[in-house]
Order: sequence, then structure tokens, then C-alpha cells
Amino acid sequence: MTVHLIHGIHATHGGSTAKLATYLRAMGHDVEVHSYGYAFASTSALPGWTNYLNRRRAEKCAKRIKDGDSVVCHSNGAAVTYLVQEPPLRTLKDVVLIQPALDRDAVFHNTERVLCIYNERDDLVGLSSILPGNYWGAMGKLGPDDSHHNVEKWDSLNPPRGLPFCGGHTDMFEKANIGAWATTIGTWLHNKE
Repeated sequence: MTVHLIHGIHATHGGSTAKLATYLRAMGHDVEVHSYGYAFASTSALPGWTNYLNRRRAEKCAKRIKDGDSVVCHSNGAAVTYLVQEPPLRTLKDVVLIQPALDRDAVFHNTERVLCIYNERDDLVGLSSILPGNYWGAMGKLGPDDSHHNVEKWDSLNPPRGLPFCGGHTDMFEKANIGAWATTIGTWLHNKE
């Protein structure tokens, strides 16, 4: 199984999820870092444009993802991952959503387990939920709704397992926080229960 890292909208080439790679590899995970290219959030104001582009990004990422692989994604990367696991693309083992820019009721049907990391200080995904015609929503701010059978929720303002407190949209990727969060995510991916 490979763990695929899919970045957020402005975080290509080493930003956000790519910072997890060293830690996950040290834990024995086979890791592949994706870069779907730089995207301008300003174009998201055009109804349907973000979903159109994300569908193309998902098709690009799915070419390197095999059924049964796992994905760790951030922000818009969660919207891309959501489309990757929609039929007929891929069935995923585990997905870790970090501050996901997704509607709270987005359901991962073709994924065994999902971990959603969110916090109420993430105003960026809160604002994205008001834009028309796309999958973006406030899951990264409020967490998923309670209808998901395969989703575990972690509030990074009240973090579990002794993890450092993280507010906002990208605090997890700061130097003081990344090691502890990456190690805990890697352990969660190893845990098959």
C-alpha cells in the first residue's frame, strides 16, 4: 500500500502535505507526493469552475493511485481526493482529511476509513462554503456531520493523544507541530482496526 500526499490549492512543491513525507517514510510507509499544479483560488467564484478543474486533477492523481492505497490530503486536496474515490476511479483504504475544503455531508463511499482533522478557527474553509457551484464547504471548520459510519473526527483545537494545539488552516504544517502530527497520522494509518 502506498500513501499518497495531495496538497491544497496554493501549496505545490513542498507545501502542506509534502512536509509529512519524511516522517511517514521513516515509519515505513511507501509515500508518493502529488503535485496537481498551482491553482488560483480567485477562479473559484465562477460557478462550477472549481469542480471542473478538480475533476481533471482527480483524474491526473488517480493514474498513480491504485485500489487499496491511502491518501493524506489538505484543503482543496480533500475535494480532489473525494473525486478520486468516486466511481469509476479508485477504492481507497484510508483517507486523512486535514482541514478539508468539503461539504460537511460529503460521504466517502469507496473508502474504508476516514480521519477528519478540523478546527473552528479555520475561516478559510468556512468562507469557501459560501461560493456557488462546487464541493467546497465547512468540513475543515466544523468537522463532518454525524451521518458518516466510517469517519473518525479529531478537533485540532482540542487534540487527542497529546498532540500540539493547532488552530487555523495550516498550523499543523509549522515546524513546531509537524513532527508530532505526522507521527500520529502515520500510526493511525498503520492501525488497521
